[in-house]
Amino acid sequence: DYNCLHKKFPIICGVSVPNHSPEELRKLKAKDEETIEFEGKEYTGYEFTQLQRKIETAVRHAKDRQIIANAAGDDELRRREQEKINILTHKYKKVCDVSGLPTRRERMSVSGYHRVKTEEEIDPNLTFIKNQNKIKKHSNLPKKINLPDETIKATANVNFPKLQGVVPKGATAEKVYAMAGKDTSTPIRDLPRLYKVYPQAGRPEDWQKKSADVYTDHFKYVVHWYENNGFVPPGEIKTKGLKKR
Repeated sequence: DYNCLHKKFPIICGVSVPNHSPEELRKLKAKDEETIEFEGKEYTGYEFTQLQRKIETAVRHAKDRQIIANAAGDDELRRREQEKINILTHKYKKVCDVSGLPTRRERMSVSGYHRVKTEEEIDPNLTFIKNQNKIKKHSNLPKKINLPDETIKATANVNFPKLQGVVPKGATAEKVYAMAGKDTSTPIRDLPRLYKVYPQAGRPEDWQKKSADVYTDHFKYVVHWYENNGFVPPGEIKTKGLKKR
């Protein structure tokens, strides 16, 4: 049958001599039960072949979707499918290397498929955005860092039930600290949006989410903002707290 690796041989019961002795059969069975660890799981040789088949099928399906996306003019979907193909083919190579099984790349071939560059290959900055959680987790940096006093670089609106106004640009900010982003181990959840909206600001890894206290004669304001090497977009500074002095 298709995809069956067994072979059939004719025998005459009671006359034909077995190809393997009981000891050889025992050793073959023991070898079949040997396992190898891969990505935290134990696999037998047979299970590795099934994992190969599963990946090969997934690659073909992703290539089919990539071809359809190309025909439909959906470049974003085409690049997303290409990223899946890249991840799967990388895993396929690891499976073959660990298990010692031969590669069967012809099983992943699809007529009409042409590789394209992924978004990350076009813009390497997207690699940091995608992996910032992992990078931050293993950075050994503090969760937050204290910073020197500074002046507010953009005006923040004050909109509370009993008080409206502004915290003006140039006001003195005290008790400043970075709660996420550059020089901390805390990722910025809004980083994909910041990079997309403000690409001129610089590298995504240089963004910080900062907080500070701003004092007036009668109030203390808690202000949060996003900043990239001194650049603070006007719409990215907010007044988060208010307290009478």
